[in-house]
Amino acid sequence: MTMSENLGIEREADTKNAPVAAPAQPVPQDVLDRFVYIVGSPRSGTTIMSHSFYMSPNVLSFPSQTQFTNTVWRYRRKLDSRVLRRLFRLPEFFHERAVVKAVDEATRQKLERRIHDAFATKSLAKMYQLYPLIYSLSADFPKDRSQLRCWVDKAVDINGLFDIARDMPKSRQIFIIRDPRGTIASMTLQTIKTRGDENERRARQAALLSSAIYWRNMMQTFLLFAKRYPDRCMFVRYEDFVEDAEGTINNMLAFGAGERMSEEALSAGLAQFKFKRKHDPNAVGSGIDRQPLERWRKMLTEDEIRLLTAMTWRTARKLGYDIERQPVAPVMRATSQLAGRREQAAVSAKFTFLELRELTVPSRESLVKRG
Repeated sequence: MTMSENLGIEREADTKNAPVAAPAQPVPQDVLDRFVYIVGSPRSGTTIMSHSFYMSPNVLSFPSQTQFTNTVWRYRRKLDSRVLRRLFRLPEFFHERAVVKAVDEATRQKLERRIHDAFATKSLAKMYQLYPLIYSLSADFPKDRSQLRCWVDKAVDINGLFDIARDMPKSRQIFIIRDPRGTIASMTLQTIKTRGDENERRARQAALLSSAIYWRNMMQTFLLFAKRYPDRCMFVRYEDFVEDAEGTINNMLAFGAGERMSEEALSAGLAQFKFKRKHDPNAVGSGIDRQPLERWRKMLTEDEIRLLTAMTWRTARKLGYDIERQPVAPVMRATSQLAGRREQAAVSAKFTFLELRELTVPSRESLVKRG
């Protein structure tokens, strides 16, 4: 269903089928202020690492992503308040009307004032915090509210990243990073499979170029964010998670929630995870899959590896990945082979911008090390 179709429908879950809220007090403001934002590129391990983080009883998490920054916040000045409210209510776990109706009168008045104020002021913090506030009052909220220390959301884009840091000063950002060869190879294959161009060389090159630009822009933004907020962010390597999942997640929990889990509890939870490789539907299993680490060697040709490396090596080295230097010739050659001149000009301009911005991007080693 498209977004426009969603906007034209008042979800029945809000009016008929939503669970009745359980008698409870809203989570304290200090929990709402402690927001943990897990961000990483698509195909970098953000899903399994965030789900591992969610296992902590101290973390308020959602059954799905809110998509707040990408779907609501970025359109706050372009849409009227009625449409913006409908967009805000799209997450299936968010039963605002049912909760407001079910709580006691005093709590109802406070919630209604808070909701009105959030949308009247269009404050990022006030709007975003409505998700954990309302969800924690739902009858189907699964955790003990008294144990909560923070709440968490996940994203695979950088929309609103600096806005969150500005408006939510107690927030913490956890950046998931991965060797660009593994990430971009997976992004590229997913793109061309979706488009049905798996065997077309020009389509593969175009997908690789766009994926590499997306990855590099995101990683540069992470490093620039860390330069401004060194004590509020943490870099976590997907490779470290694969090697030591329990230790890696506990480091994330210590940073974000302030409390670790027992390794036994973490191990038991991780063992229950089911994985299915998108690029090999017949490969299924439980626990942590190690195959993705080196899969890029089989997914890419030698020419594609050289192109990918030429696109990313400067930023990858600043993140701590030992990737060989490459001249820009493969990038220029691949760009010139794109289908149209407009596409060629766009890719060339983006690559040039990233090369120039690299002059201002610090290395991870020069920043406060975390994780």
